[in-house]
Amino acid sequence: MAPMYYSYRGGGRSPHDRRRRWLVWLVLAGMLAVVVGNIYVPTAMERYLEASLPPSCGEVDFSGDGTVGPAANADVELCFVHAVRTCTPRTLSYVYQGLDTTEGFRFQVERSSGACRVVDRYPSREYVVVPYFAELDCTGAPWDGRGWVLNCGPHADVQLWWPRSSTLRPVRLIPDPANDVDDIVNFNTKCLSQEDVGTVIDVCDGTQRQDWKAVNAPGGFLIRNDLTGDCLSPTNKSDGAQVIQQKCDFSGGTLLQLWTLWPVTSNGITFDELANEGDDLFVMHPSGCGAANDLAIFMHPSQCTADGWQLPSS
Repeated sequence: MAPMYYSYRGGGRSPHDRRRRWLVWLVLAGMLAVVVGNIYVPTAMERYLEASLPPSCGEVDFSGDGTVGPAANADVELCFVHAVRTCTPRTLSYVYQGLDTTEGFRFQVERSSGACRVVDRYPSREYVVVPYFAELDCTGAPWDGRGWVLNCGPHADVQLWWPRSSTLRPVRLIPDPANDVDDIVNFNTKCLSQEDVGTVIDVCDGTQRQDWKAVNAPGGFLIRNDLTGDCLSPTNKSDGAQVIQQKCDFSGGTLLQLWTLWPVTSNGITFDELANEGDDLFVMHPSGCGAANDLAIFMHPSQCTADGWQLPSS
């Protein structure tokens, strides 16, 4: 039998060659689509996120050496924490500047199914080729004495540090700046009060003379009376110095006006000793550790239950 020959059109290529050529083109087109998608899609997703965000409280930059600039960051953080606690839609950009890396979060307060959520929503490529929206879902903003903690899962707590301009001084616990201090109540149930005779303890009566506010300052916090506008301070640096009020130095330069908290627990109730930064960290208590009305306040080493105070918002 004579051999049989076949001829093909299309430049002499067989159907198998043409299929292989089309397959190559499809692969190349797919790779191009992935490259373009990874460039364009995240940008489009970011634009979508930006357009859908609620108003921003601003941006906070936290340095790897443990400092947060105090200038505008305090107002930004307070704005966001108030938003979390009232479930008011707001955003916060929080940037961590490490030695070798920079990590950023954009937290958003939103209502969902009757509950309040704090989320960081961002484009992600992890495990897949095509970008998608990922979420870091956080809850709460409790105060731990140094800043607010966002619980974002078993491995992702984020600390919103209260502004701290220097690492030269140790981190001291302070009351929660997101709340106003109202009554400062001694262990003996009497309130710190501004009376005609000076700063004393007296029966709690809910008046402005017993309203106090914790004001952040570098190195500690001030305790400011709402009626007088002045701040607590020992008269001098000594054991036995009387606690009076003086014009507030919000710069933190007057150490006798700077206070810190030392938590103590008695019978299952937690109190705070109010220690003074400028007076060798002596703590304040009513005269003789007593409970009578109009007792003046003095500085001594820790020695009695009357060293303990409760600040309702701390």
